[in-house]
Amino acid sequence: MEEPEYKEPGITDFPWDPVLGEINVQTLREGSETKLQCEISRYFPDNLTVTWSKREKGSNDLVNVTKYYNCKIPDLQHVKQQDHTYRCTASLDLTPSLESDHGAEFICRVQHPSLKGAIERRTEPLQVLACAPRVGNIIVPGQLQCNQLAELQCKISHVQRDNVTVTWSKIQKGKKETIDSQSKAKYYIPDLTYKKQQNHSYSCSASLVFIPSYELDHRAVFICRVQHPNLKAPIERRTKLLLSSPQVQAPGKLETTGKEEEAQAMTVCAPHVGDIIVPRQLQCNQSYTLQCEISEFHPDNLTVTWSKIQKGKEEETIDSESKEQYYIPDLTYKKQRDHTYNCTARLNFTPSYESDHEAEFSCRVEHPSLEEPIERRTEPLEMVQTPRKPGNPGKKDKTMRPWAPRVGDIIVPRQLHSNKSYTLQCQISQFYPNSLSVTWLKKQKGEKETIRLQSSERYQIPDILQEQQEDHTYSCTARLVFTPSYESDHGAEFICRVKHSVLKEPIERRTDPLRVKNPRSWW
Repeated sequence: MEEPEYKEPGITDFPWDPVLGEINVQTLREGSETKLQCEISRYFPDNLTVTWSKREKGSNDLVNVTKYYNCKIPDLQHVKQQDHTYRCTASLDLTPSLESDHGAEFICRVQHPSLKGAIERRTEPLQVLACAPRVGNIIVPGQLQCNQLAELQCKISHVQRDNVTVTWSKIQKGKKETIDSQSKAKYYIPDLTYKKQQNHSYSCSASLVFIPSYELDHRAVFICRVQHPNLKAPIERRTKLLLSSPQVQAPGKLETTGKEEEAQAMTVCAPHVGDIIVPRQLQCNQSYTLQCEISEFHPDNLTVTWSKIQKGKEEETIDSESKEQYYIPDLTYKKQRDHTYNCTARLNFTPSYESDHEAEFSCRVEHPSLEEPIERRTEPLEMVQTPRKPGNPGKKDKTMRPWAPRVGDIIVPRQLHSNKSYTLQCQISQFYPNSLSVTWLKKQKGEKETIRLQSSERYQIPDILQEQQEDHTYSCTARLVFTPSYESDHGAEFICRVKHSVLKEPIERRTDPLRVKNPRSWW
């Protein structure tokens, strides 16, 4: 410097000592991540070094926390202030462990060029709250097979070693029993094996190993009960109703040990259910049998239910005791050489047209081996009822099949003159029952619409007399008595419309356009 210069000293010309706040400690819970934070301010320049250390309970040694995998140190973020100094927050991300962190002290040590030695802040001995264990649901194999090894598992986490007690029990048919693997050769309970986690807690898996049998384990509920010092009450996990799938054997290959009782207890075979056999032709008032073959099942506790579904009605269970029309014989089991059983389910009945025509019958089979019943169903039944032979015409057959009417052509007089009375008539026959209605209509020349005729001065419609025939069907003659006029009836068509309960659509018969003689042509 050739000439002396004057300079006003500034804050950046001198290093400034950092100011440390106390370490902020939040509530610590075992296994839950938290932060220890220390505010550092009013330092310059920004080349600050922060080190976190830990002194475990009962030890005088300080250990750098970077050696612990449950600790993470985020990078410092220096924030410049208006007075050109800096501030930052030193943080330690900690997932506390009851075993290693309860009672420990953490130290935040700060070094800076302005300092002759490091400065530090310490926590009080940490108080880590014990965390209750987490117990998962019981894991059940996708399908339990009788006589095949199975294992139920229940995951337990956030615990310390050797402070968990697990008890297995079972409820079946309303009876609860504790499972003791030492006294029950059928069940085996392995010792708990602990695995250390990153948060210094442990996890383990409670297991129950057993060989299911249908009689002892089907529709049973298994319970895993977990006790821990941090729990006010034990935690229980339950399975749903276990469905033990039977070990189904092919006919002739049912394995036995020479003891029939043991074979029955260890092997269950699902039934094979054939289609319902229906007689080819069903006549009303005659006795018939529907039958369904059931085979290859074990044991012999089968339940069969017959039902009927009438068109437009709800399904009805058939009870042979309350319905005289139906009779269900008891099942007779026939034991086969392979120790399975066969039987035939039967329904004896006397069909009637009103109750059984187009009805469907179902045979529902239930068995311990089945999760859902097996059902077989007939097609809609066709009742055949021919007209009866000549007999007592006064005796009405209540099971008579409905018959559609036969409608003849309209008989028209050969020559029609104005102002003279004539009769159009239509023969209707072979219908049953006698629920017939007739309507007369007229379509005038050149018109598209028809007019329904009512009895009047010019048109009279006599009542229909329905006569029962020897075959119990009915016949009648529909008549229209009228006095034609040339102006209104020449070229007109007359229609006889017949409705009957068995018809989906009415039957119509039409005349040709009438030819009414013009009275003026007589002169």
